[in-house]
Amino acid sequence: MTKTNHAAQKPSTSPSSPPTPLGGCLLRAFWMILGNALLAFSAIAIAKNHEGFLSLADAALWICIAALVVARYIDIRKYSGLTGAGEAATMVHWRRYALVLVAAAAVLWGLAHLGARFTSL
Repeated sequence: MTKTNHAAQKPSTSPSSPPTPLGGCLLRAFWMILGNALLAFSAIAIAKNHEGFLSLADAALWICIAALVVARYIDIRKYSGLTGAGEAATMVHWRRYALVLVAAAAVLWGLAHLGARFTSL
């Protein structure tokens, strides 16, 4: 009689999901990491700009915000995006993300301009 290792033959109990395509991974990396870094760099550039109220850095910041919102939307709609807890993200999550992002970015934008004003004095 031969012994078999039953532990190695256990079937997986978690449902298998198809792997995320490279485009989906890059999109998630953008809205989770890269886009937020670009926002921070844009805000720093605004704070260092003493020449005017609206600059190229302002445009970069608001374009980045729009790109983040669109990227998250595509992530949820096309690539079955997940929440931070690993649950399937819904359009409710997207709306909340968009509102919080735009509100926080508006505060950041205002603080960056305030910093530029006080550092130029």
